[in-house]
Amino acid sequence: MLTTDTSATQSDKKPSQTMTKQNLLELILDDHKEIRAFCKQVQSTEPKESIKWLHQLTWEVARHSVAEELILYPLMEKELGDEGRRMADSSRYDHQRTKEDLQFLENATTLEDPEYMSRYVRMADELLEHLDKEERDDIAHVRKFVSEELLMEAAKDFKRTKHFVPTRPHPEMSQKPLFETPYSLIVTPIDKLRDMFRSFPDHDKVEEVEARATGHK
Repeated sequence: MLTTDTSATQSDKKPSQTMTKQNLLELILDDHKEIRAFCKQVQSTEPKESIKWLHQLTWEVARHSVAEELILYPLMEKELGDEGRRMADSSRYDHQRTKEDLQFLENATTLEDPEYMSRYVRMADELLEHLDKEERDDIAHVRKFVSEELLMEAAKDFKRTKHFVPTRPHPEMSQKPLFETPYSLIVTPIDKLRDMFRSFPDHDKVEEVEARATGHK
């Protein structure tokens, strides 16, 4: 049955008042809160709903990770020098592992299958550990050494970027940032078309979970 991807535009529908004054780091932290909340939904709902929340999680992680690779990590490399490059490379490696796992999970029709569930649990554990590490190391360093003016400008780029990046995992591009933008422009329309045939959680429920996680209504 054809399923309209109503949830795939949710971030665009959040009130602009809550977003326009946020800098890059605040946007990223909000994304992290939503990702954590979606992970909880995957494991706390019944099987028919959990696969929908896995699709929602995949959609958010795919867009968030590429936006970081195109906006946050180049900023770190430019402004933080060798330490920034080290942290960016470490985070790209984490993204690579997550995308590989999510790509494997794309074949799942239910998480009741032990193979898929065990892969999901491993992926979620590593993903949550990555978010903690990124907040503790990457974001803390950027907050300390990068000006608010630069962070506000980067926030605009981050939000724009999330409109045209893929909504499915593409691990083959995580380690090739120079090619990621043109590649994204090619695969994004295909991903969005495929999303039309994928089931997602109820739109209002997703907004409720997002609002509870971020504090934005």
